[in-house]
Amino acid sequence: MLVVLMLMMASSAMAQEAKFEVIGGLRYLLDTGAKTATLMPKTDSKYSGDIVVPEKVNGSDGMGECKLNCVKLQ
Repeated sequence: MLVVLMLMMASSAMAQEAKFEVIGGLRYLLDTGAKTATLMPKTDSKYSGDIVVPEKVNGSDGMGECKLNCVKLQ
């Protein structure tokens, strides 16, 4: 019984892990558990020009909309 409970807790925690995803050319850290998205720096280049950041984004996993966290990019 204890083993089953531990497995259920682990699978639930893994389902709500944060993950990186590129949406519309912008790189986000999506936290589907908290339903938040944090705009992150690119790993291969820098952002340039006029950038439009949406208030909400949808991840590819279909977990619903994530509201954007405000962060300062350097």
